[in-house]
Amino acid sequence: MSDIRLPSEKEFQLLALTTAERTGRDIAKLYKRAAGRSISYGTLYPTLRRLVDAGWVRSRDDVNEAGRIKWFLITGEGRRTLESAREHYERLSRFGACHGA
Repeated sequence: MSDIRLPSEKEFQLLALTTAERTGRDIAKLYKRAAGRSISYGTLYPTLRRLVDAGWVRSRDDVNEAGRIKWFLITGEGRRTLESAREHYERLSRFGACHGA
């Protein structure tokens, strides 16, 4: 696991919301529903850009009657990273439990 960079908490949350192709606006709505609080576009888009730069998410631009739209979708590498992060956090949550800690 040491050779794999784990996503930050925010990256992990957004990565989990890109398992289907979604717009940034859709991701923001899902985030609010899942987290119980809003995410600012000033946090959302830079974090999504980091996910794209890491190769974990791909993006594409589109245009509709409302204007420009950016779509995001997890990549194979992103899925592997998401699963590794889930396993890592699961192991951390159990740390010490079998020794009465």
